[in-house]
Amino acid sequence: MSVLETIQDMLDAGMLREEEKESKTLLKATGLGRVACRQHLQPQSVLGLKTFLEAFPVFTVFDLLLTVVSSQDCEPVLCVDYEELEKLSEEISQQSSLLFQNPARVPQILKVHGKRLLSSLKAALVLWRWTVLGDVDLVAEEDGCYPFEIQRLLESSDRLLLAAGSIQKMLDQQQDKQGIDSEHSLDEASSARVRIELVRQMLLNGIEQGPASLTLIRGLGRKMVPRMLEVGIKNLDDLKQADPNQLVTLKGLSAKRAKTWVAEAQEAQIRVPEHLEEFRFMSIASEIPLSMDPYRLRRALHLEVSVLDEQQWSVRGGTEPRRVHATEKHYHCSCPDFAKGNQCKHIMAVQLERKDPELSQAVKQIQATHHHPHLELFGLWYQ
Repeated sequence: MSVLETIQDMLDAGMLREEEKESKTLLKATGLGRVACRQHLQPQSVLGLKTFLEAFPVFTVFDLLLTVVSSQDCEPVLCVDYEELEKLSEEISQQSSLLFQNPARVPQILKVHGKRLLSSLKAALVLWRWTVLGDVDLVAEEDGCYPFEIQRLLESSDRLLLAAGSIQKMLDQQQDKQGIDSEHSLDEASSARVRIELVRQMLLNGIEQGPASLTLIRGLGRKMVPRMLEVGIKNLDDLKQADPNQLVTLKGLSAKRAKTWVAEAQEAQIRVPEHLEEFRFMSIASEIPLSMDPYRLRRALHLEVSVLDEQQWSVRGGTEPRRVHATEKHYHCSCPDFAKGNQCKHIMAVQLERKDPELSQAVKQIQATHHHPHLELFGLWYQ
């Protein structure tokens, strides 16, 4: 990318502004530009966050996680195996998303598609699972990755969420027609900015949104939240109803501060963005009713069949070449999957090569899902 293209990206992202002075056009760094430099973010990452926040004034936790992990500055990019797609599909269907109410628009907003989008979906689920389990080793075991990968993912996400908060502050100020350098406290922040900070606290502490909302209280930070959880205070509503005299038993909490926190809880409760559970992912067409195994059939579509003679074929494209031969009534294959009694992908590939009517019809059904109006993970894999 040329210097001029980079400068234009920085202008588009709001990291630089032009200023006329003595018949010259000067480039001045904005507050957002300084934040991006401090967080070591590329202009494309800042512009991507800005595009998302402008397009979605209201968004879900999963929407924000997915946007962050789709950034070029978020690392690592987690690999997705074909065998994981069914599990991913099932777990994603339990999430809420405004972004995916129109799946066709997602690649335009996030600038990722196909297998890269699958990687982003997996990474977003990893971050979400971390907020539920709060244990890196357990998350790594559940999602088939390394603990150090999750730590790097958390570090990258924190930098991007800090930038997202600054971008949202800038958008809020523009909407209010206030100066770019004016200051807003979290008390005056928009619901979008509060949600960004809540998600950041969820990732910093490995806690869900309820406990993270406690951090909206001034002075109640990451060290005190676990102590609150130990005494049954799981969210702001619990704190609002708590007895200050009982809170003073917590280590490091004075009677005066306990009373202040309880008094502030009711006001802060109003500022907590509402849950958006009703915006579930649109029905994910991960599987369609077929008389044969759809997983093996999808794999068969990408195998190469060579005819050896009228009754024998060589099939390539898997871990190693396999040989299929036909008897009067049955097909046989040299692969371990067939040895276990399954109709393997190699046999399916040969049947497709021979225009088997049942499999050919099933393929048409699968290909139709590639243009399904809902999210279809197997379609992403084959893009």
